[in-house]
Amino acid sequence: MLQITRVLENLVLPPGGLILLVVIGLIFLVAKRRRVAAAILTAALLATYLLSIGPIAGAIMVPLENSYPALSPAVLSKDDKGASGPDAVVILGGGSVAGAPDAPSIAQMAGKEAQSSGSPVSLSADAAARLAYGFAVSRALGLPIIVAGGAPLKPAATESEAQASKALLAAMGADPAQVQTETRSRTTWENAVNVALEYHPKRIVLVTSAYHMRRAVYCFQKQGIDVIPAPTNYTVNREPGSGPDFMPTAYALQTSSTAIRERIAMLFYRLRYGAVPK
Repeated sequence: MLQITRVLENLVLPPGGLILLVVIGLIFLVAKRRRVAAAILTAALLATYLLSIGPIAGAIMVPLENSYPALSPAVLSKDDKGASGPDAVVILGGGSVAGAPDAPSIAQMAGKEAQSSGSPVSLSADAAARLAYGFAVSRALGLPIIVAGGAPLKPAATESEAQASKALLAAMGADPAQVQTETRSRTTWENAVNVALEYHPKRIVLVTSAYHMRRAVYCFQKQGIDVIPAPTNYTVNREPGSGPDFMPTAYALQTSSTAIRERIAMLFYRLRYGAVPK
């Protein structure tokens, strides 16, 4: 099912959806439906350009990244701790790279307590950014860490993302005894379900990419867990520049695609799992 979902995502989201639109336009062109073909190809070209420029990518992404404010100084100063303070810092995975050349060296630096028996992987850029920020937050608050993430669409013997995260944390100086792992999840929903079942936290500091925070908070709240959001890994520059950049870039197209995917996923989750109880 997950494989089918990923295939459908790649067919619908940019750039796959734009390429599919071009193919449909060419089919109409071959069928000598020139007006229809011209309309479809023009729409594909225009959509590709718009989704590839900074102002449009920012307009789609920034509302997602602003869903929750950054972690407040009051939390970091431990003013929010006490009887109702958080139980742990939960860091969500953001992807891994199987067979990465640096993976064995990270496993070696981690020490035996943090090594796994699976084929080692390296964290993606998103996952590494989440992990670094989560580690800093855990040190500031003196809280243990739970890293969540399996090895979706990878061979069975592949190390989970959570195990790779624990190894990298150990290599950076974290105490492996203070790092717990949730290694079976393939989706954000499964992250929340499995963390709730395995560790039963009542309140957590949740670390994930800012664009992903709305869906992540939803999933954990659906499990009855109180969440303190700690968004990181922002993608859109918020400093005023010399003006909007209307030159198309691969980065802007990727940002647009990520934002569209996140909005579709959030809609799907709400339709499937319902609203969060008041």
